[in-house]
Parts: sequence; structure tokens; C-alpha cells
Amino acid sequence: MSAPVLIVDDHELVATSLLLSLRGEGLDAHLSCRRDADGVLRVTSRLAPGVVLLDLDLGRDDQGRRLDGARLVGPLTAAGWKVIILSGSSDRVGIGAPPAITGRPSRSVSSSSRWRGGSPPNAAPSPPSSTG
Repeated sequence: MSAPVLIVDDHELVATSLLLSLRGEGLDAHLSCRRDADGVLRVTSRLAPGVVLLDLDLGRDDQGRRLDGARLVGPLTAAGWKVIILSGSSDRVGIGAPPAITGRPSRSVSSSSRWRGGSPPNAAPSPPSSTG
């Protein structure tokens, strides 16, 4: 059996779609119904370390405080989990936070439709602009 994959995301449709797709490929996928740090860490303690698909923005708790997925990266990696960060955000500061917390390099893959600083990879060249 493969190592478990744990999905931590506050968007039920995204999380459930990932869960069903991964299970359809034969992976041992699980969905964390908990989004707070203590709850997620309790879920991971019941599984052998594997891979966590982690959303950076986990919504708000019962008191209205923002749940920051980046704060889970350190404890998860310390417990032997590999972390893949999912985010619909194009905020470079927020996306860059996890390596700053862990001190480990990361590779960022964005699904954002907005590109900064030029064309997306493998895009056709832009036509020359006219300044006339």
C-alpha cells in the first residue's frame, strides 16, 4: 500500500474532488475535517507519515481568527510528512512564507491565471507593442 495522502483544505468541493481523484488512482487518501493546527496534527498522528496537500488559507476559526496553513508546515515536516502547498492566492509574500518558516527551499507551482513579470512558461511570444 502507498503512503497516505492527507488533504487539508477549507474548500469542500476542492478537497472532495482531490480525495476522489486520488482514491480513484489507488492512493490511500484521507480528508482532514479539522483545519486548526491541533486538529490536523491529531489526524496525522493516527496515520503513518506520507504527503499532506495543504491549503495556505484555511478560512477562519470559531472566533473569526484566520487559520494560516503555513504554520502547520514546520510541525508536519518535523513529524516526517512531506508537504505540498496548495493555494489559489497569487500573493507572493503569503506563498513564500512556508520556506521562511521551515528554512528549507521549496518549489512553487502556481495555478493562478494571473502572471507577473512576463508571460507564463511555454506561452507564445507576445506581438511587439506599438508606441506610435
